[in-house]
Amino acid sequence: MNSRHSGYFSLQDFDVFCHLPETNEYEKQMLTERSEQFVDEKVKPLYKELRDELGFRTSRIGFDDRNFSYVHLAFFDTPAEEKDTFLNIFIGKRNIQIVTNTEYPSSIGSFYENLKKDPEGFDALVAALPPDRRFTSRLYTKIPLGPVGWDEYYFQLVVKFSQSQTSAASIMKRIDGVRTGFDKAMRKGLTTMEIDPRYGEEATAYYKSFYQGRDAKKVPEPDAFMTLRFEYLIPLSDILSLDRDAVIAELMQCADQLRPFISYGNRRK
Repeated sequence: MNSRHSGYFSLQDFDVFCHLPETNEYEKQMLTERSEQFVDEKVKPLYKELRDELGFRTSRIGFDDRNFSYVHLAFFDTPAEEKDTFLNIFIGKRNIQIVTNTEYPSSIGSFYENLKKDPEGFDALVAALPPDRRFTSRLYTKIPLGPVGWDEYYFQLVVKFSQSQTSAASIMKRIDGVRTGFDKAMRKGLTTMEIDPRYGEEATAYYKSFYQGRDAKKVPEPDAFMTLRFEYLIPLSDILSLDRDAVIAELMQCADQLRPFISYGNRRK
């Protein structure tokens, strides 16, 4: 444990996360060993307790395969799992994010229809939240970085709303905008990727193939390339001073406050 902190996590724990792939095989091996130790000693105990306390139908733990930039815990309320709205907890280099994830075309469509049918119900959920500057709602475009079936995507933020800005009307307006202007969103994403070293030539070329050239996919279903999230972002500086029980209590509180948004998104006709 870091002598400067008395918390469950230490600053050195988060050194295992990187955002650029290691090219040296020895460094890759060292990073792999350290990341496995971090997951076994710090993340898995939290996951097991959260799994038991939250009581979701199913759950699992995973990490970013490309360069270990985060560990994620996923909790599902429905048999469809990630194809419906679900809960993610991302543990990364600079923060912990507690997130509702809506990222499949069917779940984006369902959430939108629920907003359209019952905007007052959604706005009531937002109004019931205690004021918290860490809460935001976010809409992203999401483009695969490899053949269908890969788990790697490029996420580009479309809009971020504060708690006071979050409403059924504001979210529907932005989803409508992505649906009607998706070509523009994809061009913007490619421009960003071409100057961002995290993605590399192969991933950027695959992204480009989605909308340029004779075989371009041209996104026939824009809902398949969107992600809607409601989240609490806890800075690393706020986490390091917390002991294990306090970390769990903080994550539990955020997850409990997001649970109604999951139920709302998973309403059926």
